[in-house]
Amino acid sequence: MNCRICEHPTTFISEGKMLNKYDISYFHCPNCDALQTEKPFWLQEAYKDTINLCDVGLVKRNLRAAKIVSSILYFFFDSKANYLDYAGGYGLLTRLMRDNGFNFFWADPYTPNLMSRGFEGDVAEKKYKAITILETFEHFTYPLEDIRKMLELTDNIIATTDMYPKPIPNLDKWDYYGLKHGQHVIFYSHKTFRYIANTLNLHYYNIDNYHILTKKPLNIFISLIPKSKLDKILLFALSIVPYLLMKSKLYDDFDQLKDQ
Repeated sequence: MNCRICEHPTTFISEGKMLNKYDISYFHCPNCDALQTEKPFWLQEAYKDTINLCDVGLVKRNLRAAKIVSSILYFFFDSKANYLDYAGGYGLLTRLMRDNGFNFFWADPYTPNLMSRGFEGDVAEKKYKAITILETFEHFTYPLEDIRKMLELTDNIIATTDMYPKPIPNLDKWDYYGLKHGQHVIFYSHKTFRYIANTLNLHYYNIDNYHILTKKPLNIFISLIPKSKLDKILLFALSIVPYLLMKSKLYDDFDQLKDQ
């Protein structure tokens, strides 16, 4: 099988039981280092519910992300710009980021917007300083196609996805494979993200499981963040700065929506 990112021939790694019924194969690409399933034929069944039953960390993940993303946007982008949460799920992150004072909008063609209604984003034109996309890269069948679509809307992408451990773990040793729900079909390393960035003429920055792809280099101070598990903790702590200095949009949003 050829890699779905770089089209290089891959190496068979292992077989697993997807959705408790399908015997499927995993492959590793020696060129871009992507780890991936065979071409996924089971996705329609896997997405009967877009938010899978196993995703018990959804709320905690979004609460944490709202703090870390607030720090990233405040210190390295523009606190007054427009932002879009792409594949935004139920709209929780969009609501949290608006509560934090950022002009965030929501987009997701597959999941209902329950928590940020009235702030649906326009995905027909390029008007966002950055796109956030949490826990979605591992769902892409052909990642470069999806990333190119995002770059039609912005020059900056802030994504989260867990990179696979080295050496490549057995299927029963890493829950992120997601065999029970069947939605995770490709996994990345630093090398994979660097390949993607080079292919698309982007700059790549990494803060633990946060991955930033930009058309222009970011502020040099991002390189001063220690490259360890402490980096995310530092950004989490620094979120107190935008919290203290930015005005929440909570009451303005209420005034805007109350007569609709």
